[in-house]
Amino acid sequence: MCSAIHPAIRRFTQQIVLVLAIVASALAFAIKPSGAEPNATAFLEMYDGGDQEARQTAEFGISMIEIGLEWANTEATRRTQPLFCLPPKLVMTASQLIDVVRRGIEEDRRLGLRYQIANLPLGAALLVSLERVFPC
Repeated sequence: MCSAIHPAIRRFTQQIVLVLAIVASALAFAIKPSGAEPNATAFLEMYDGGDQEARQTAEFGISMIEIGLEWANTEATRRTQPLFCLPPKLVMTASQLIDVVRRGIEEDRRLGLRYQIANLPLGAALLVSLERVFPC
């Protein structure tokens, strides 16, 4: 069995990474002029207060982040242990991903936790939220 990655899979992976980078950059610039990744609170404020186009951009952005996390999770599983364990047939929508982050923020506030998802960059906030909702 050959351990080399098939060229088509390598190209596809490179294209996904490029799309993720472009989307993350566009989303970051849309929210914060400095170009830094928005924290979860800033993302939700943009999403909740935005027009239809802004909401679609936010939904696309969080969906791309989730795809990146799925790839990271696959690699973590291959090496040691997965970061989170989605049910096998579950495909989360952008609205569900946003809801997972929103609920994580609400849970932190309700419990008075010092480590607040609200202050994390969006990608980290989504990862922590997915780990909490779908532990392994």
